[in-house]
Amino acid sequence: MQIIAYCSCPRPAADHVIMNLRKKGYTRTAVLYEGIFGWMNLGYPVMRGDVRDQAE
Repeated sequence: MQIIAYCSCPRPAADHVIMNLRKKGYTRTAVLYEGIFGWMNLGYPVMRGDVRDQAE
């Protein structure tokens, strides 16, 4: 599993989350630079869903 952190705020918030996950041993982590809006502006797909749907 890959963990990606992003936010619509300055990137240091996402960097902080990833740094803490790596300290806990998670190695497959990354920051989505430019956040979700940068991703969408590049034309990449975005899906909405309920987390509970995937847990079942």
